[in-house]
Amino acid sequence: MNLHLKNVVIFQPNSPYHLQTVDICIKNGYIDAIGTELKPDSSTEIKDYAGAYLSLGWIDTHLPLTFPGDERRETLPTLCNAAKAGGYTDVICLPTKLSPIDTPESLISLKSQTQSYPVHFHFVAAVTENLEGKELTELGLLAKAGAIAFSNGHFPITDSSLLIRVLQYIQQFDLPFIIHPHLPSFNVGQVHDSRIALELGFKGIPSIAETLTIVQTLEILKYVRAQVHFSPVTTIEGWNLVQHAQNNGYRITADISSNYLHFEDKDCLDFNTLHKVFPPYRDVQNRNELVKFAKNFHGVASLHTPVITEDKLLEFSLAEPGIIHLQTSVPLMAKYLPLEQLIPLITEKPSTIFPCLQRKLEIGQKACFTIFKQEKWIFDKNVNLSLSNNSPFFGYHFEIKVLDTII
Repeated sequence: MNLHLKNVVIFQPNSPYHLQTVDICIKNGYIDAIGTELKPDSSTEIKDYAGAYLSLGWIDTHLPLTFPGDERRETLPTLCNAAKAGGYTDVICLPTKLSPIDTPESLISLKSQTQSYPVHFHFVAAVTENLEGKELTELGLLAKAGAIAFSNGHFPITDSSLLIRVLQYIQQFDLPFIIHPHLPSFNVGQVHDSRIALELGFKGIPSIAETLTIVQTLEILKYVRAQVHFSPVTTIEGWNLVQHAQNNGYRITADISSNYLHFEDKDCLDFNTLHKVFPPYRDVQNRNELVKFAKNFHGVASLHTPVITEDKLLEFSLAEPGIIHLQTSVPLMAKYLPLEQLIPLITEKPSTIFPCLQRKLEIGQKACFTIFKQEKWIFDKNVNLSLSNNSPFFGYHFEIKVLDTII
């Protein structure tokens, strides 16, 4: 790939080129030159972005994997189209019941299927067979096959002795363990445990569904000093626990999903199933507190969960949770963080958790960019590139528009 990117404004706060208008020459996929008045050769494709911003490629730190498994929800091509339109060059795929990534063969197959697409896919392998929390998978072979982390998906391990074994075992690979801090035993609830739950007549899900998982993990980390990443944290109580552990030297990080900064439990009052998610949206005070600390997280998780229409058009208590969010995740986050804080959160901070994602905007480095501008646009069904339509953002106005990704 030989490209000449003209008139881009570098937006990478820790880069010496930050806010400079430059040209970038890319040869065979690598940055060959950065400067002004660069002259491309005749074999180079020229793209003039006329003052648009260019940053390092954006990273989605939590994409629940739905392929192969149920192509009615999303196909690999539609997933890639939505990710690219959302500005993502890299997506971190977590195992699910649809695609558990619990054997070396399944991981190798997934890497083979995705390698020719214009998005970098990175896979997190399951630590127990079919995510059942019982028998361990072949962790060593999964690490050798290219897993960038381990997890038990959306089913945190509640058996302390098993969790200790897992953390002790994966220490030898120096890979993080990702925990979705939401106890499934609370899933009989529908919304956050608050006045809103009472008004709706639903059983509520309290914040301790999250904090109990974090507290248990932190106690175990006193015994096994492993690297743990919580994805996502949705309560201020959970974040305070994470921050306290970080201040005490634990190898703990956490990400957040932008929809938890935007919605609150009262949005469920009209029984709109597009607002049904797990973990549930919390109260307004929790939302406001999370906004204050959003810049301190280590990534933004899309939690992109395509659901077929028939499974959303049900009573609230029966509808499947989840929203599609690849195209709207970062633009929504930009409503709550200035670009100076947002761009490091989706480019540099995730690489401190996943070293394979480390990159620099300098000559000799692999080209991996997102090009965007500050321009108003509307997300609707005409621009939605996901195969599914379970988005609460149709008709929303956003002010960060992605123009292109380069990998």
